[in-house]
Amino acid sequence: MAIDIHRILVRKQERDSARLDDFLFRQRARSIRILAEWARGRAPEAAIDPRAFAAQIADRRDAELLAELRALVPPERATERAFMRAFERARSQAYRELVEELGDPTPWTLA
Repeated sequence: MAIDIHRILVRKQERDSARLDDFLFRQRARSIRILAEWARGRAPEAAIDPRAFAAQIADRRDAELLAELRALVPPERATERAFMRAFERARSQAYRELVEELGDPTPWTLA
């Protein structure tokens, strides 16, 4: 019986790539949702729906969603710098939550 190591490595690469793509998509969605929750706390009069913002990541770029969220938060309630720090915190929180739920997204070794 011969082992086709090339085929095994290609299949491993495909699975790892699919798993990483899934993880990154979930991280993007969760980050936007967490940031929208933060923005809703800063601008309750804007009636921000975090789940609706997260659902838009399939159709819109992150930069567009961030710009729209930023426009909803008045400058006197959050500076640009505070907004970007909140986004970075949202990304790291989303990563930590997903690692707890799904495990580490780094490729598995064949050792």
